[in-house]
Amino acid sequence: MTSNKFVNGIYSLGSFMIEMIKLQFWGIVYSFKGFIVLGIFPSISAIFGLIMYNLRREDESLTHIYNADRFKKYYAENFKQSNILGYLSLAAIVFIYVDLRVSQYFIGNRYLHFFLILIMVFVLSIVCYIFPSIVSFDLSVKDHIKQAFFLALCSIKETIAALLGIGVAIFIMTIFPIMYLLLFVPMYIFPIAWFGDIAIKNLMKRNEEGISNKKGSVSRS
Repeated sequence: MTSNKFVNGIYSLGSFMIEMIKLQFWGIVYSFKGFIVLGIFPSISAIFGLIMYNLRREDESLTHIYNADRFKKYYAENFKQSNILGYLSLAAIVFIYVDLRVSQYFIGNRYLHFFLILIMVFVLSIVCYIFPSIVSFDLSVKDHIKQAFFLALCSIKETIAALLGIGVAIFIMTIFPIMYLLLFVPMYIFPIAWFGDIAIKNLMKRNEEGISNKKGSVSRS
């Protein structure tokens, strides 16, 4: 590494892109390992796990994200819950999407259509936090859904930021179509993981402050 900040920045960006390509490649490999149907969501979970693990390191290094052993660990330990919650999330999105199309082409009620759009936005907000919850907490399937629900309610700024990040990723990949082949999955996951991690830290901080306040009120009484 040189002392030139610009050169160091380019080097770090290049290293980061290589790590994203590795995550894309191994995500595809492990998706096939689970015969696609059972492999795609555990692979997504493993990518989330690796990104969020590195975000939580003291040096927050994003130039050495991929780790084969850790990828296998996240893939294996979250295999069942990732599939259950992944397909539940997919089913919810498809169900509401079909309702939106029925509303648009057959019912034509603008108020119903607007209501369904709001529901879709809220469901997508909850889905954004499903995988960050899976890789962060040891919970049951039902409790992961509850946790994602609370995170969506309490983290509106982070949700908007994640969606904007996805928009930026789409814009970049539109300009450079080759990136769809190399970075399609990690480029979508990264902003959700980044701001999902911030949302989880903020929620845990609020919970700790709430517990401290309760202890304080008890001691004063």
